[in-house]
Amino acid sequence: MIDGRWILAVAVAVAIHWITPHRHRARVNLAVGVVLLTAASPVGAAALVGATTIAFLGTRGARASRTAIALVTIATAFVLAKLLAMDSAERDVATVATLLGFAYTAPRVAHVVIDVRSGRLRPPSLLALCSYLWYWPLLVIGPIHRFPDHEREFRRHRADPAVLAQGVERVVVGLFTAVVIANIVVSRWFGDWIDGIDPERAGLVSALRSVEYGANLYAAFAGWSAVAIGIANLQGIRVLPNFHRPFLQRNIADFWRGWHISLTRWATDYLYRPAMAQWRRHVPAITVTMVAIGLWHELTARYLIWGAYHAAGLAIHRAYADRRGPARAGLVSRGAATLLTVAFVMAGFTITRAASVDVMLDEFRDLFVGGW
Repeated sequence: MIDGRWILAVAVAVAIHWITPHRHRARVNLAVGVVLLTAASPVGAAALVGATTIAFLGTRGARASRTAIALVTIATAFVLAKLLAMDSAERDVATVATLLGFAYTAPRVAHVVIDVRSGRLRPPSLLALCSYLWYWPLLVIGPIHRFPDHEREFRRHRADPAVLAQGVERVVVGLFTAVVIANIVVSRWFGDWIDGIDPERAGLVSALRSVEYGANLYAAFAGWSAVAIGIANLQGIRVLPNFHRPFLQRNIADFWRGWHISLTRWATDYLYRPAMAQWRRHVPAITVTMVAIGLWHELTARYLIWGAYHAAGLAIHRAYADRRGPARAGLVSRGAATLLTVAFVMAGFTITRAASVDVMLDEFRDLFVGGW
């Protein structure tokens, strides 16, 4: 359920933003971020203070930079491992939100530190850095926006009716997608329909469970991400969308260009391109990138396998595309390519929805040799 207190808090925070003089809005949003995060989770606020300190030190010297990146990596691993160690009773909303938020903070910190050390970005002031890392609409669910974009938007934003209307639309559509589509249509109605299928048809049930899992994940994730972006729009701040029709893409590379766009772009800039510059080979570079994306989600063997699975798909697609050349534009070929891409992605969700590697192997056994 949506907590009415948080709806009221968001509405008040947006109102405060607009009644504050333009030159002070970054500071006021920083204060709001501190208050909201501290109220939701003092541990989360303390973790973000630590991450901010690491980011600031990391932009102030080569040795501090290396230390900061190492600390962010270690802290991220620790926080995600802590989530895995919790039983279901301990995973309250505030705790999970804190841990998820830290997973989005770590790439932002790494982005600032790496870009400053490479000369692509001037060292930010402490106020500017805090304003970026503590921007409250994007703390928990992303997207992983970039520091220069944040700075530019806060300098230039205004009460643009088109941006504000887009914000309202995104909040409404996002809430409908996350609450109605994910929770009711997919989890309840579709899930109940799957429960009614004859257990002898184990292969069909396994396939549909993966579809249910993937559809629910997409609807919830894309929905709440749209809400976060919409709230930023209501402040006149434009943020790039995090999803763009991923299940209508014709190949796995295009799928990843439309799925969790901010993470994909971050991984491309800070993992894939440096790996390509080092090795000059696509397969090891994409393997490192996708395995890292998998482990970013969760530090488990399942997600390591899932990352390697998508790396293999991307490598095969790249080799096939290089050999075949431009794809045909026919309706049938486009439809077949889209269905194949969806099937590949949904089969991958069989890996992550399983509770363990053993369960995953059982699910794949049912998928291929179970009754349909």
